[in-house]
Amino acid sequence: MGIAGIAALFLGAALVLAFVILLLFEDGRRFLVKIYYLTKKMFGVEVGIRGFIQLVLYSALPALAVAFAQGARDSSQKGFDWQAFILYFVIVTAAGMGANIINRSVTLQKILSPGAGRVWRAQRKSVTAAIIQRLNRHITHQTATIDEVHVIIRDLLDVIVLHVRDHGGNFRNDRPRVFANLLLEDGTDLVVIARDRFSHSPEYQRPIPARYPKATMLCGRAMQTRKVLSVGVLSHAYPEGQQNKPYKSILAIPLFGAESDVPYGALSIDCSEPYFFESFAPGKVENDFENSLQPYAHLITLTMEALVSTERSIVISKLIQTPAPLPPKGGQP
Repeated sequence: MGIAGIAALFLGAALVLAFVILLLFEDGRRFLVKIYYLTKKMFGVEVGIRGFIQLVLYSALPALAVAFAQGARDSSQKGFDWQAFILYFVIVTAAGMGANIINRSVTLQKILSPGAGRVWRAQRKSVTAAIIQRLNRHITHQTATIDEVHVIIRDLLDVIVLHVRDHGGNFRNDRPRVFANLLLEDGTDLVVIARDRFSHSPEYQRPIPARYPKATMLCGRAMQTRKVLSVGVLSHAYPEGQQNKPYKSILAIPLFGAESDVPYGALSIDCSEPYFFESFAPGKVENDFENSLQPYAHLITLTMEALVSTERSIVISKLIQTPAPLPPKGGQP
């Protein structure tokens, strides 16, 4: 066995040993899970089982050619050199993974930019244009009722869900994993006054209004620090909370009015996939999502201030006291 083979075996044994040691500890297992999900994101939203099979095939074919060539030259190998096959397979696979990671790292900002979504881009544009038209009509001609304000906010939350799902590659309607909620501050509590339509479907039904202590919520921390925050795994960050939630990761964006630095509340975006709003670069994905979602966040505060009141306390009291109407057709958008 050559030096390269010995080095490869030593490296493989060291990696296996490190993996086993990490599995023995809870923090180690959490670390491995986080590395898995963050690495999966770096490969891109389109990489799945098919992409993995393609990578294996692309690595195996040149390795097979080298192994047969080496075996033909060495009679002791009986026509096939397994050592050469394994060595070249590992090298080509590592090179392919490295090239893919570098490519995804360079294009990550483009993937998460507002114009990168494909599947529902046209739908988001048309729905947002219709919402702005309704806002203009209510501002100039017809006073909106509180129920109509709730409906407009819920429609904006639906657009936010499509925006986040588009960028995350969640295109299957039978597996919705992203949910959006609007929470307003009421004293020491945060009250959920609106949710997207998926959150009302029988499988993911969540009540409105719902009241939670602000001090125990990520949204409360985001409002206090006045910046966007995320949680990779809810049960790890808040072990004292309920463990039966339909989501695991959260992005909290505080909402500010036009002339005040005191937030009304926060926009909470939940996802059933761990570490959905994080990356190896701390704060990178959170900031990218915050920037791309700002137009919708501003439309929510514009709706509240233009159609309810410019007084923060009046906006909160009216929207909290009036329950949001249930969406039609069982919550499907």
